[in-house]
Amino acid sequence: MSKPFLRTLIFALFFIASSTVLRSQNVGINTTGALPDASSMLDVVSTTKGVLIPRMTTAQRNAIVTPAEGLLIYNLDCKDINLYNGTAWISMMLMAPTASAATSITPSQFTANWNSNGSTTYYLDVSTSSSFTTFVAGYNNLNVGAVTTYNVTGLTCGVTYYYRVRGSNACGTSQNSNIISAIPPCCISNYNVMSIAYAPVVGVGTSVALGDDQESGLLPIGFTFSLYCVNYTDFYISSNGFIEFGGLGGSGCCGGQVLPNTTTPNSLIAGGWDDLYPPGAGSINYFTTGVSPNRRLVVNWTGVPFCCGTTPAVSFQIVLFETTNQIEIHAAYYNGISPGTIGVENQAGTLATTPPGRNSGTWTSANESWRFY
Repeated sequence: MSKPFLRTLIFALFFIASSTVLRSQNVGINTTGALPDASSMLDVVSTTKGVLIPRMTTAQRNAIVTPAEGLLIYNLDCKDINLYNGTAWISMMLMAPTASAATSITPSQFTANWNSNGSTTYYLDVSTSSSFTTFVAGYNNLNVGAVTTYNVTGLTCGVTYYYRVRGSNACGTSQNSNIISAIPPCCISNYNVMSIAYAPVVGVGTSVALGDDQESGLLPIGFTFSLYCVNYTDFYISSNGFIEFGGLGGSGCCGGQVLPNTTTPNSLIAGGWDDLYPPGAGSINYFTTGVSPNRRLVVNWTGVPFCCGTTPAVSFQIVLFETTNQIEIHAAYYNGISPGTIGVENQAGTLATTPPGRNSGTWTSANESWRFY
């Protein structure tokens, strides 16, 4: 075989081998000759050696022009692996902070809280989306400094907000913390009223036995309810068709009072205030239903007569809403109520809202409902 032919053959074989390597689907590096795993582009096997990724200082890392998302380097200054997530360099060694429940929640703000993870600064995100697809204006990657609490302001009551934080130091930024939700409650300083469709809340209640002109003992609402921006967790039931907060007003004998009125009872919600007589017939009960932050307290007067008879005269319920602090009255019937009152009144007896014709009025109706908001 001539030397020119041999050289040509060797070149051809080398070219074929090179083409095969370039077109290979994946690469295996090992000392056994084993094929690479089919799911891997690069399969490195060794029990005596490791893999080295590029090693550089923080300054050199920051000098990389347009780093690709997913780029990895070993930071010589921090002794830390850094990953570029498309926005920032993430430290693989810096643990994410742990966010905790919001505090100091008011109708327009709350305080976000988290633990210290040794960072020199923290970044806060606030959103109305649990996936953080959008952000509350001013709260997208907000640098809040070296603190572990931050007052989030300018919020809308009744809206669910979500927040998360990241810690950062010279080595990079941590992963996101867990997500915390908070709902600023609505504080209604003066109520409006509107007629709504009759839609009573159905449920099994705890019975309350009351005599003539009697008020119950202290009962649990099941959540914090704000009436005219005063918070309550307990209430009293009057035999005469209203609930009252504070326990200083008595039973409201013996007919629906004109509201507002500084004479006690005050701080009340009247669903059908008249001289009612539970000993004659019917029942009174209450229950709390739903899941926080959307629970409801329901108080029912069912088939209760006027004093001092036995013929059912009124059937209605009062519904209190958690978070929004709205109130609804749903009445199956009022038969000849006089004088009767439907309405809400503040603690001082100086502010009140009543539906038309229902402020110490006389009426008969069925399937009547009102919302106070």
